[in-house]
Amino acid sequence: RDGEAHPYVYGRYVNDGQFIVHEASPTSSGNLEWFTAQWGEISFDEINQAVASLPKAGGDLFFLPFLYGSNA
Repeated sequence: RDGEAHPYVYGRYVNDGQFIVHEASPTSSGNLEWFTAQWGEISFDEINQAVASLPKAGGDLFFLPFLYGSNA
């Protein structure tokens, strides 16, 4: 972003005045990319239709979206 001192998502580094630039949300669309890579060429519309047709889950599945190892 023009005009901002630090235009990216960053965290402080151990040395004063130095920062680590990192990805803002490692759990964003990467999960959808992972899914489509696992299940082949399927359109997002097909995915949405398939999910919409499922009954509400009766179990206690809890999805942790750290598929690339970040924060795992």
